[in-house]
Amino acid sequence: MWMFLNTIFFKENKSIKNKKMEKTISELKASGLEIRLTNERLYFNSTASQETMALRSVNGVAIVDLIDDYNAKLTAYKTAKNASYVNFVLGFGFAIGGVFLQLELENPILIVLGVAYLIFAMYTAGKIQEPTLMSLVRIHTNGGARDFEFDKKGVYSGNVAEFVARIEDTLTAFHKNS
Repeated sequence: MWMFLNTIFFKENKSIKNKKMEKTISELKASGLEIRLTNERLYFNSTASQETMALRSVNGVAIVDLIDDYNAKLTAYKTAKNASYVNFVLGFGFAIGGVFLQLELENPILIVLGVAYLIFAMYTAGKIQEPTLMSLVRIHTNGGARDFEFDKKGVYSGNVAEFVARIEDTLTAFHKNS
């Protein structure tokens, strides 16, 4: 019995020694995106998915800014901001017109409508948020390209560029050794 257990233990132990251990080269934790680079794989953890890619299947890596989306959102933001200014002017106009009409008609309905419209204008103006430039880490593989989105406004954008450069260096070294 002991001989059998020793044989199993030593066979398993030899197989463990023969396996390569992955060495973590670099890690990146940005807003909504975590990437870990090892000597054999890339591990991605984003808000949308978790993926692993072998370095031998990666042909390239790039950072892509989503400028067209940002410009469309910026145009909508400016339009909404201008509309909020118009709402403030209309609200003040109703309130002031109501004050003058209240003197003649003794009916404060326009004052109430003006104040309600001002409250509405302040509420909608508070909901308007300035857009941020989003970017992608694009990984080109044998089967196509995969995109992983991150917020460019964060303080991590420089770290992402450094990390992509580290991936490129590792890919160059990996493909030379293969």
